[in-house]
Amino acid sequence: MVPAYYVVPKNGEPANRILQRVLDLCAYVKRPKSDRLFKIIYDHMKIDNQFPSGCPLKEKEEYYIRHLRPAAIRIPGFLPESGFIYETNYYTGVSSVPVLSTRFHGELVRVMNHQLSDQ
Repeated sequence: MVPAYYVVPKNGEPANRILQRVLDLCAYVKRPKSDRLFKIIYDHMKIDNQFPSGCPLKEKEEYYIRHLRPAAIRIPGFLPESGFIYETNYYTGVSSVPVLSTRFHGELVRVMNHQLSDQ
């Protein structure tokens, strides 16, 4: 599995990859704390979805992603406010055969709640 995060400038310039990781899904499922950044996303995604729970992966088992709300994910503070692309590619086998590719496009904006006081 190869998750990557790209910043997309508003001026029409090409997207810049600022983060990319290569993760072994089976190793990650056994030790989810091995990658803290991906754990934030993975923990949110497995709430309403069906992901592998162990290895080896079962041949006829079904996996799915439903009701995904990226806005509900706690975003790390080092990611800049900008347009973004979050991409994850999944591969299998020794020869790394592509199995699945996902890509989310969006815009990261900071929303601050201010408490109004009567003064």
